[in-house]
Amino acid sequence: MITRIVMCWGILLLQFAHGQDSTASHALETYYTPANILRFAKYLSDDGDFLRAAAEYERFLYMTSDADTADLNYQIGRCYVRAHQPQDAVVYFERSLAAGRTASFADSARLALAGVHLLNGRYDSVADVLASTDKDALTDLQQQQSLVLNSLSLLMRKRWQAAHEVLAHSSGSEEAALQPLRDLDELAQRGMRLPAKSPAVGALMSAIIPGSGRWYVNRRADGFYSLFLIAGASWLAYEGFDEAGLESPKGWIFGSLAAVLYSGNIYGSAVAVRLYNQRVEGRLTADVKTRLDMLVHF
Repeated sequence: MITRIVMCWGILLLQFAHGQDSTASHALETYYTPANILRFAKYLSDDGDFLRAAAEYERFLYMTSDADTADLNYQIGRCYVRAHQPQDAVVYFERSLAAGRTASFADSARLALAGVHLLNGRYDSVADVLASTDKDALTDLQQQQSLVLNSLSLLMRKRWQAAHEVLAHSSGSEEAALQPLRDLDELAQRGMRLPAKSPAVGALMSAIIPGSGRWYVNRRADGFYSLFLIAGASWLAYEGFDEAGLESPKGWIFGSLAAVLYSGNIYGSAVAVRLYNQRVEGRLTADVKTRLDMLVHF
């Protein structure tokens, strides 16, 4: 009797285990269907898990021979951009552009590729990509995107005049569409008005009046300090020579110090002017980069 009970329980456990294995196996088979992989990739992308979404899209591409490779490569590229890895997105947008079956989709892929080049700092490549676009075939939105990308590439290359000329003739039907272009044009005009001061002028001013080259770039405290040091060393040298003639150690020591300070002040004034120009231009470039990050998105 006991033996029969044990055998019955054993048969039931084996059947249960077999059923569990079959269920797990069926679940795995269901998950690995191309349709579910694609659905999972879209879910991950919507959830913000962009790198895993890109991996699932690539898995779907590998498993499906008749997939829309243009759209899938486009989605993979977008995932990498959104994951802040635009350098990895270039190859996928290039594949998307090559596989695009319609002119409209090819234009979208081309604009995306130009945007990625912009994010990667390859500003010359932006112009090359946009040059192959048929602007007459673009929609109004695509034309605005092309204009924004081209203008940003010119601004990041500090071609202020060229950017202004491109933006000056921009037009649109809606104020909201025109505002970003006006903001970029304002940056271009700021670049055209940059106070590019001359290092030679700064050096010459300090040669005539020590410290005045620093005043030229609004560093008045440095200018007064330089003037005070050079004037003080020169006066002590004069006192030394006046008291003991050319044999005065004091005169030679402070005279040499005054000459070194004077020469260094001339050179330092030229450097200060160059740094001033770089600082002013750097602030404008930072504003352009901020605008780039706001306008270039996927």
